Amino acid sequence: MNQKRAEPFGITIRLFLADADPSGLILIDRLGWIGQALVCSRAQFPSIKPKRTELQRTSVYVLDGLSDDLSRQRVYVGEADNAGDRVASHIGEKDFWNRLVVFTATDSNFNKAHARYIEARLISLARDAKTAELDNGTAPDPDALALSEPEKAYAEAFLAEMLRIFPLVKVNAFEVAESGASQQGVGSVTLAAPLLVLARKGVSAPWRDEPRGFIVYRRSTAVPDSKVAPATPGLARQHRTKLQQSGVLRINEDHVLEFTQDFVFSSPSTAAETILGASANGRIEWKSDDGRTLKQIQSDLLIAPKS
Repeated sequence: MNQKRAEPFGITIRLFLADADPSGLILIDRLGWIGQALVCSRAQFPSIKPKRTELQRTSVYVLDGLSDDLSRQRVYVGEADNAGDRVASHIGEKDFWNRLVVFTATDSNFNKAHARYIEARLISLARDAKTAELDNGTAPDPDALALSEPEKAYAEAFLAEMLRIFPLVKVNAFEVAESGASQQGVGSVTLAAPLLVLARKGVSAPWRDEPRGFIVYRRSTAVPDSKVAPATPGLARQHRTKLQQSGVLRINEDHVLEFTQDFVFSSPSTAAETILGASANGRIEWKSDDGRTLKQIQSDLLIAPKS
């Protein structure tokens, strides 16, 4: 007898404010998962290090802060048998970070081999996403690590849960945009919702709003540096520079500045200003095929249909 495939259920993720303070120590877990996350500030770390057994286990951790020019997130990914001791060594070595996110497990089956694999995978994801500045130098190839197929599956399942939690604590360095675009570019994208497009100053940039951010698609174009307006906000200029340095924005064979990959922006205005090289209101710049702005579309969605 054929059975109808069940719709996916939601999940419960629990955040415990250990100090009854949203800016204090946070412990995170999920029903049915052996993993745990601990989040604290750099200033809090010395006082909690001797008290928290989570910091004495095999762990994967992320040091979170801002780049030197304050234009984007900067992260360092590490693993350790004792996260507390390893992070303590970073107090004097690394100045950029102001927050610590540690993932460990209550299950003794989670070992250093799993942690090293996940560390390598996170570094690879951050390099692919290019949304944050990565403080790591070299990292092992995840596929080169000596993990059996079952052990690799175990580590990947653990990593999948970590990737659910990172956005909850505003760590977006590992969110690689996956629009479904083929290698032929945005022209072949098939989406349930229509794309919005920014088409001004000679550029064409298809875009889609997703829960994790605002994705501008590969092969979208941006104004050349020579046409960036003098009054362009400083952060937009810095963002353009970083995207060009990382290879996300590059001059193509037609001498046009274009996106080499799908890229997640934090807001439609940040995306518009980066692309146009000028001050811009993204909720007005992005438009549908029928000419409606993002602002109009969102307003229409709030209007209840007439009976």
